Amino acid sequence: MSVQLHLFYASQTPAALILRQAQGPLWRLIGWDRATDTLSPGQWMQHDILVDRCVLSPDGLHFLYFAVDEQWDRPSKGAYTVLSSVPNFDALALYPQGDVQGGGGYFVDNTHYVIQSPTGTPDLVGKAPGLKRVNSMSGAAMTPRAARGFGKRRNVTAPSPQNYTTEGGKLFAPDGRMIVDLTQMETP
Repeated sequence: MSVQLHLFYASQTPAALILRQAQGPLWRLIGWDRATDTLSPGQWMQHDILVDRCVLSPDGLHFLYFAVDEQWDRPSKGAYTVLSSVPNFDALALYPQGDVQGGGGYFVDNTHYVIQSPTGTPDLVGKAPGLKRVNSMSGAAMTPRAARGFGKRRNVTAPSPQNYTTEGGKLFAPDGRMIVDLTQMETP
């Protein structure tokens, strides 16, 4: 498999995040300041990540991602949603899912987020001070109507602000200028 870049944009700042995918389930997070094209290399991880269930907070400081390690007998139940600080995979909060039917989530704002799993799912880490899981966009308890739609895929991501593109492991500006080539990176 060739290198692929997945881009996530903050809606309130020029912050962005590059999720680099290499052969096998090998991933790297890279912080990206679009105003200066400065990169902040982050952590590597070797689990499967479901990219369509990932999102960057509006201020670009936190990342929600859904990962699968298939270790079903562990407390994380083999599939889980994580809240982390950019550009790291380390969990500030971890919500076990146990299957790939749900999982992931979205940010309501910079301090409130929704996890696409049952309301009673516990946070196994508890290191996210100032950030709070809520059950709906309003932060109120779910109404019966909202509960019927709960678990359906919801992507609340900022659109590409200027049509940045990727080709393999290369990132290009809207004018065609290559910002960075991430095809060759030393792995851990």
